[in-house]
Amino acid sequence: MEGKFKTVNSSRVTISQLMLPSYTNFSGKIHGGYLLSLLDQIAFACASKYSGNYCVTASLDTVNFFAPLEVGCLVTLE
Repeated sequence: MEGKFKTVNSSRVTISQLMLPSYTNFSGKIHGGYLLSLLDQIAFACASKYSGNYCVTASLDTVNFFAPLEVGCLVTLE
């Protein structure tokens, strides 16, 4: 069974994305749907790297946005 166990670092993934004007909603803030898309991308990358298989998001219970993001922000997801 040696070598079958993985550490947290073995599936670590980091994505950084510059927030562009095309990602804004009508109020000029970054659209929440775009941020959820980034969240799904990082979840897929992490789960697939850990499992060694194709993965999908089955469900998401809650996402709370505490402050708006502006154009020009660099968002980093880990």
